[in-house]
Amino acid sequence: MKNNLVSWRPPPEGWVKLNADGSFVSRDSNGGAGFVARDCNGHFLFAGASDCRGVDPLYSELCGIRSALTEAKKAGLPRVILESDSSSAVHLVGGGISKNAPRGSKQLVQQCQDLRDSFPEIIIQHTYRESNSVADRLAAVGRQSGRTQFFERFIELPDTVTKENVVFDMNGGASVRPGKL
Repeated sequence: MKNNLVSWRPPPEGWVKLNADGSFVSRDSNGGAGFVARDCNGHFLFAGASDCRGVDPLYSELCGIRSALTEAKKAGLPRVILESDSSSAVHLVGGGISKNAPRGSKQLVQQCQDLRDSFPEIIIQHTYRESNSVADRLAAVGRQSGRTQFFERFIELPDTVTKENVVFDMNGGASVRPGKL
């Protein structure tokens, strides 16, 4: 088995990268969503965390994507790269047919696609969990807090772990992703 090093990569100059994620605990149907926006130097622009109760894991992932795209649109960002570690969510939002979405998620997929279509330039792509740690942490914060939070400055981020993850990514830190046999 060969392990791989995986790291968050900044977007090209003139673009903003949005990382989005969902968090879900099935025993109590607790869901959360998180996202972070960073520039070509890896500098923090804004982030958010929110709860989305009584859902499933995919719905939580889609909530994170919708929140990220909504805030990017509010910020007037013309060129965005959206990354999620959910290949299902990336496929649904990046695809053209929301009717293929699972029952209960169709409206949310359509909202994400409408937001996607409102950007002059957008790339939607899958990333590994190991390079999505900031959004992952924010999704857990949203699930645990039970409320919606928006962070306009780095110093406002909810905890030391989240701040350390942003700095780790900005400095090109890499995580080990176990390989397959």
